[in-house]
Amino acid sequence: VSLSQPSGTDTLPNAYIYSTNAVSIQNTVAAAGGNVDVLVFGSNDLNLSGFSLAVNFDTAFLDIVAVTVAGTDVATAEFVAPNLNDLEPGTWWTLGVLFDLSPPVSSVLTPGANRTFARAQYAIDPLAFVGQVLPLVLENGVGVPPVDNVFALSVGASAIPTLGPGQISIVATAFVRGDANFDGAVNIADVVA
Repeated sequence: VSLSQPSGTDTLPNAYIYSTNAVSIQNTVAAAGGNVDVLVFGSNDLNLSGFSLAVNFDTAFLDIVAVTVAGTDVATAEFVAPNLNDLEPGTWWTLGVLFDLSPPVSSVLTPGANRTFARAQYAIDPLAFVGQVLPLVLENGVGVPPVDNVFALSVGASAIPTLGPGQISIVATAFVRGDANFDGAVNIADVVA
């Protein structure tokens, strides 16, 4: 961009930088009475020193079991702090992640697209019905204390990512002879059921 006035012309390189910072939740399917892992994906256009995530969900048919970064693209983070709430009112989970705790900060997440930032495991209520859609919503101000979806940039500033919701769609389970507890496997637990 060039700016001109009577005293001269100045050029501003990279005057328009469009952010590609985004967080989205996977759309997936699961059977009633089972557990399902749901991935949270992130894209960043600048080096990150950390991030926070906040997700709201309806507890009528979902319980949050765990939130982790194990097995994700950010598994080497030095600080990971999940916070889970399954109790009404307001069912949510939050996650805080820092890549390096000790100055000088040398570990950052370099720019990239559609990387796995978290894995959330949900338990599906056995009474959930086939065809039901259970929304998972990235939402600012969730949790106690309230947490926003924010990227901490390595330059000491923060960036607000665009947020993309996800969902769990309930599907029918395949019939397995002898599977009395409907967990998809035939084992000693079926005798107890």
